[in-house]
Amino acid sequence: MTCRRAAAATLLGFVLASALACSNAFDIERAKRLIEGEPQPEIPVLTERPPADLPAVTGLRAVSNELREVPLGWTPASDPRVRGYVIERALGPEGPFERIAVVVEPYDSSFVDRGFDLARKAPEAHNEPGLGDGARYYYRLRGYDAEHHVAAAASETVTGRTAPPPAPPDDLRAFSQLPRRIGLAWRAPTDPHVVGYRVERSPSAAGPFTVVGRVDGRHRTTFVDRDLGDLRVFYYRVSAVSAAGSEGPPTDPVRALTKAEPLPPAELRVGTHGSTQELVWEPNSERDVARYRVQRKVGGAGFEDLASVEAPHFVDETAPPDEPLEYRVIAVDADGLESAPSAPVQVPRPGA
Repeated sequence: MTCRRAAAATLLGFVLASALACSNAFDIERAKRLIEGEPQPEIPVLTERPPADLPAVTGLRAVSNELREVPLGWTPASDPRVRGYVIERALGPEGPFERIAVVVEPYDSSFVDRGFDLARKAPEAHNEPGLGDGARYYYRLRGYDAEHHVAAAASETVTGRTAPPPAPPDDLRAFSQLPRRIGLAWRAPTDPHVVGYRVERSPSAAGPFTVVGRVDGRHRTTFVDRDLGDLRVFYYRVSAVSAAGSEGPPTDPVRALTKAEPLPPAELRVGTHGSTQELVWEPNSERDVARYRVQRKVGGAGFEDLASVEAPHFVDETAPPDEPLEYRVIAVDADGLESAPSAPVQVPRPGA
């Protein structure tokens, strides 16, 4: 089965390449059905000279605001001499019109233009396959007869436009003062083509912006940017993404900053009372400081954690009597953010 699919894919590629090289009216969907074994009517070789004496096709209409495609419909010809239709497209109402497809059944009255042809495309297509986003096209139909002569009389010209890129989301908000992260929220657009969002960040409102996340789903309208560090300022903007993969323009940037770490404890003092050392310091001004880490250095060793206390006071009853001591304190807030250490206080020992 795997080999069969691979062979079919290779054959499909060959058929598409050959057909596109020879015709600007080749239908990729028809090629797929052909590879999959479905019987397909043969597309005739048509000629414009002499033109067929057939009436103009009536009721042509185009549906706009579809993703990178324009569906067409018309009234089937009542004249039994009509054996099929030629579909033509232009970039302006006056043309020039180019053939994009041939419909080989007179009762068939619909076609979806996805732009998979060699006819000219609007600038919005950016030289890529398909019709592009927010592009306007003009269409007309002509019938052909049993001798494959195309009629001179064309239908009325109708216009169709592909859906534009999605608009920026509304009401983008940024939530500051979070520990090492920033939260974003916005309102879901009413555009049913939106399937997700792109989130960008910059240290400046003027950019450059880089993509930091993607959100899947039109109604998922929040994003959390994590691991940002303390007291960092960033600017964010969000753009919507359509089901066709097109990304719309971004929102105006919004500013946010992460939570700052606590200030170092101030005015650390140590008093000696016999064999114990009593430490006091000023309580931090931050309202959410939850505790203090007391550290001690003995002799030439490094600082080590001695205790964790909630109040700005500690009594060290385990200090060695013959070693010089040094103390410092670190404030820790409710989110676990730690301050820089306080200025150390040295305690010379009598026996040192």
